[in-house]
Amino acid sequence: MMKHKITFALAFSLFSALLAYGQDSLKSISGKIIDFKTKEPIGFVIIQVLSENVYAQSRLNGSFTINYQGKAPIIVIRKLGYETLTINVDSTTSLPLLINLKAQSRDLSEVVVSANKPTTRLVDQTFYVSDYQFTYDKILLFGDINEMPCLRLIRKDGEVLHTYQLTLHPYKSLFKDCFGNLHLLGDFTSTQVYIINNKIGLLDDIRLSLFDSLLRPCILNKDNKLYFETCYHQGQTKNVFAINKSSKKTYDYGTYSNEHMIAMIADENNHSNAKYGNSGRNEMEDLSPDELRAMRRKEDDRNFFMSIIATKAYIPVFAGNDTLFIFDHPNNLIHSYSMEHNKALPVKAMEYNHFRQWKPQVLFDEARNIFYTTYLNDGIITIGEINLSTGKIKKRFSLVHNFPKNIKINNGIVYYLYRLKFTDDKMALYAHQLE
Repeated sequence: MMKHKITFALAFSLFSALLAYGQDSLKSISGKIIDFKTKEPIGFVIIQVLSENVYAQSRLNGSFTINYQGKAPIIVIRKLGYETLTINVDSTTSLPLLINLKAQSRDLSEVVVSANKPTTRLVDQTFYVSDYQFTYDKILLFGDINEMPCLRLIRKDGEVLHTYQLTLHPYKSLFKDCFGNLHLLGDFTSTQVYIINNKIGLLDDIRLSLFDSLLRPCILNKDNKLYFETCYHQGQTKNVFAINKSSKKTYDYGTYSNEHMIAMIADENNHSNAKYGNSGRNEMEDLSPDELRAMRRKEDDRNFFMSIIATKAYIPVFAGNDTLFIFDHPNNLIHSYSMEHNKALPVKAMEYNHFRQWKPQVLFDEARNIFYTTYLNDGIITIGEINLSTGKIKKRFSLVHNFPKNIKINNGIVYYLYRLKFTDDKMALYAHQLE
């Protein structure tokens, strides 16, 4: 009997010691981040404990708190537009921290330039391209011949396989859904395009609202899972999740937000309500002429703010091999998950989007599993290959034509549309070998 009492006491002591160790080992660092010159607080700065892959974000007033478990941690401070700062916190460090960040002025010339390759035009002068999509080893073009709308199927070297004339022209663009099917989209309707034996055909039209609710949210179809994204907060927040097609089990891959822009939108709404009033009435007949004019001015101001200033957060999602990548540009982080085990992998910090000429665009060459981004300077597009391990650019390539549109990369070749004349929107499809 005594033996059992001793064993129980020993187990209880060990548990208490482990619990105490766990509590004692959890430490925290607090501080405030300010601008080096203006001394104003800086919000939404990323603070990382380097050895533990732990992250925190500063508040609007610049203050932050981050927890860690190791000894003498190294913390890294990152913010778009500012120099990255590394601090070794030890017993001699004065807490709370007061961190001064210096504004960053970086030029794309810091990146190593790779030799350019020749450019090839893939369509003849009679066909003008409005949009295009890859379909396996071929390309489907949407455009016109002598002002007559049509679809054209070509090989990647430009060989024409089939041209399909459209009797009506309610369409504006092509769309490729998560199942690999191609669609023509208009203002109110969409129709699926099918290709059999290199011949083009169309299915019946459906309402665009039905297409948007069923097909557009699905972004990936891989390994018996469908991946979806939902956006809210006026496009400033994105949630990514997956559904197993067999078991219907769901997997959450996180919610990502541009908190700074959400705060700006809230401030703008409060300012507009204070300036023009916040009437809850929606019926125009109930409004006086002065109220109606105020509501119209309020709507004009809001439309300007939302279209020019509060652009949607750019958080693209890709599947590379067996890894899901989420490029959280508002917070300068690359999140990745094992698609097989549904497990979060180490988060990487971005560096490529710190250049002044960066254009919010990530391109994925699925055939080679390589990611690229773009930079725009005086109309010249430079394509930079992203090193996912460091978040930096490995090498870059410049395109020949100014202001290219609809850039895609497939198996080491850049495809893009280029406007042939300044007087109209007639465009041709070009291919540019990267290396």
